[in-house]
Amino acid sequence: MIDEDLRAHPRYVAEPPIAGSFEDVKIMLVNISVRGALIRHTDPIDGWTNGDLQFSAGAITIHAEIIWTRSDTVGPGTAFESGLRFTQWIEVAQGVIDRLSGMSSIHLDVSRPPSMHRGGVV
Repeated sequence: MIDEDLRAHPRYVAEPPIAGSFEDVKIMLVNISVRGALIRHTDPIDGWTNGDLQFSAGAITIHAEIIWTRSDTVGPGTAFESGLRFTQWIEVAQGVIDRLSGMSSIHLDVSRPPSMHRGGVV
């Protein structure tokens, strides 16, 4: 599990979660940073799977890999929660964040600021 206090980059929350897909699996984006994202989904995805994370709103795509998956009992209609790590440059991920933010789909998570112990905001 990721230690929330060790995050070095700002995280953006999707409220409500944004519908999309990871390869052929329908997902809901929960949050995103320049390093990765948290998704929820009803169909299982094998760990360490590489693929495209896509959002139909604005035709947004970024390549990522699943780094962990666990059962999810938090979200309605979801069975799994997975952490993704982006495999493209940070600038590509920042472009995705900028586009989602420009569509008012995400907002900065001020409840958990980046840790200053790991260099803070880069």
